[in-house]
Amino acid sequence: MGQHITDSQEFLNSHFCKKSYPSYIRGYAKKYDQDFLTKVTHCFNMHDFNEAKNLINTAISILQNEKKQTEDKKRHILSNWISAIKSLLHFTESFEQSGNAMTTKAPIPSKIPTKSQTSVKKYIRERVVIEGSEALISQLGGVKEYLKLALTDSYFFCKTIVRQRVNEILDLWKVAESIPVRKSNTGQYIYKNCIIDKDGNSNVRSIITKYTGYCISTGKKSNFLNYRISHLYGNASDPRYFSNFWNIVLVPEWANGLLEKDSAEEGTHASQVLNTYKAICNQLYSDCIMQLNELGAGEPISLYPQQPKDVIHGTYSIKVLMEKENSFDYSKIETRLITI
Repeated sequence: MGQHITDSQEFLNSHFCKKSYPSYIRGYAKKYDQDFLTKVTHCFNMHDFNEAKNLINTAISILQNEKKQTEDKKRHILSNWISAIKSLLHFTESFEQSGNAMTTKAPIPSKIPTKSQTSVKKYIRERVVIEGSEALISQLGGVKEYLKLALTDSYFFCKTIVRQRVNEILDLWKVAESIPVRKSNTGQYIYKNCIIDKDGNSNVRSIITKYTGYCISTGKKSNFLNYRISHLYGNASDPRYFSNFWNIVLVPEWANGLLEKDSAEEGTHASQVLNTYKAICNQLYSDCIMQLNELGAGEPISLYPQQPKDVIHGTYSIKVLMEKENSFDYSKIETRLITI
């Protein structure tokens, strides 16, 4: 359960009950946000919901008493704060009832926004997530066990295939031929002859079939069912990234959610999973990208994990799609152990 916070009444009295009402109004928001919400966050992280509710209910009681003694024209200020804190109480009750599905984002911020009473709702929105993978992670015994299972069912590409595709991109670049990309949000590209992929992954599916014989995400023709094409390093509007195999892993549908780049904040399960996958790619392919960097276009490519502290080190089993022996064949699949 974690360590209980036992001084909630004393703590709240020291911050909420000011002798002078004007200074109370001026100082309240800052003290409330930076100290009180951090205390509540600590309770959330410790799953100490009783103490969280104790803190919140004490705050409501103090503010309601203060409201009774306040002149009418300033009561609305306290009413807004009371409403906001009641929203936090309702949220805490939902948090408690959700079990393992709801968690606080890490790490706890050193400073919380203090502009108005709406910062309470902003705090809830920005600081707390309902994690759909939490039940599965708990059932499997933790994020490392989750990773082991996900990696066991993930398909990487052998270095021979990776090099062949890199060389193909380089050859197209040198003669200014079209190279596929995903549409850029800005409409700007580092290469003048980009061709926009018609559905965001059509060209990737084609090159996977070309190099391995297998079909994915093609309906009834698919050999890989309930799998996703994951671009681990994103940047799909960059022709160096979009259709290069060092950026592509075939992952089971159930594991794909934690490989979403936008939600992989440092310290989260998503960051741990994504950065561990990247550590594997860095070990497999780091010597395959040098010629792409020699093109002098865009930011240099690095396969090193962006959050190395979140890499979960260990020995993992992965599957690798090998080079086809002939154009009518399918790639052999090897199981390999890799230590990071």
